[in-house]
Amino acid sequence: QSVPAAYLFLSRAQRHAFEPMGLPPERCLVKPNMVQPVKGAREPERLVAYLGRLTEPKGLRVLMRAWERFARSPSGRGVRLAIAGTGPLEGEVRAWAGGQPSVELRGLLDREGCDRLLLRASAVVVPSEWQEPFGLVAVEAMAAGTPPVVTAHGSFAEIVTDGMDGPLYPPGDDAAPAGLLERLACAPSRAPSP
Repeated sequence: QSVPAAYLFLSRAQRHAFEPMGLPPERCLVKPNMVQPVKGAREPERLVAYLGRLTEPKGLRVLMRAWERFARSPSGRGVRLAIAGTGPLEGEVRAWAGGQPSVELRGLLDREGCDRLLLRASAVVVPSEWQEPFGLVAVEAMAAGTPPVVTAHGSFAEIVTDGMDGPLYPPGDDAAPAGLLERLACAPSRAPSP
């Protein structure tokens, strides 16, 4: 019977999640994903982006509640939310967006479409409720020079330096991202901490 030479994990958080399996620590290595720099000129608008699957674990319902709070605030006037992706909650998100003049659904975008959206956004919200093994969208946002607003669990705390790359907030809390978006809208060149 052959024994694996190594077990590769995308993050320390993912490696930690597998510790109960009793894998030999000396064979457990972390090899994060890599992304290419996003090509193109950064031209941020009063635009917040969500890119990803439209599912409950990705935090869509938290994002919808947070956006309603933010859109009612003085800072939210004139700021748009672009949601790119497809998934099981698409009908629910489409019905919700129909009552939100500041929200636009983009559907599934190709790589170039995602890059254009990242370069135009003032912030990218990654509201995942599950502990992502590797937050690829957050890394892609940073590769475009766009601050990600992310939940403070899973791999995000490894990937995003709070207050420098972008702010972290507690998962499930719709008030926190709304407040962070208000601060980013007032100073889009900065990445505030909670």
